[in-house]
Amino acid sequence: MNILTQISSRKSATARVVALHCSLGSGRQWAKLGAELGVGTKLIAPDLIGYGHSAVTFDLPLTLAQEVECLRATLDQANGPIHLVGHSYGGAIAFKIATDPAYEHRVQSLTLIEPVLPTLLLDSAPDRRLHDQFADLAAEVREDIWNG
Repeated sequence: MNILTQISSRKSATARVVALHCSLGSGRQWAKLGAELGVGTKLIAPDLIGYGHSAVTFDLPLTLAQEVECLRATLDQANGPIHLVGHSYGGAIAFKIATDPAYEHRVQSLTLIEPVLPTLLLDSAPDRRLHDQFADLAAEVREDIWNG
């Protein structure tokens, strides 16, 4: 299922699409997605800290939880349900957002494109729970595919 199909099948009138870019990218990588979604859907594609037009700082986020904290103001502006899309490192952050108690009830769909190795989540004790959730979800998907 492609991104547009997934979002369109679950989209409500107030849904927002939050798209997170890969390392060395910027929110501009989602321009074509925004065009395809059309005027009826609000696309929010922020630049992660240190990329694109975001301020460069010497105090860069070191954990996924810190990345989510840096995005909190942007996420809070997206009223109502959200569809999360993440590419590479943005996929890891999207997964963290989807499992954050402040946002998990608002997430309508989660699309991960080439997410970074989930074993990176094992490096941080707070993120270890995410690794386990990711591994469980992967096992469910494999089983569903195996069973047709």
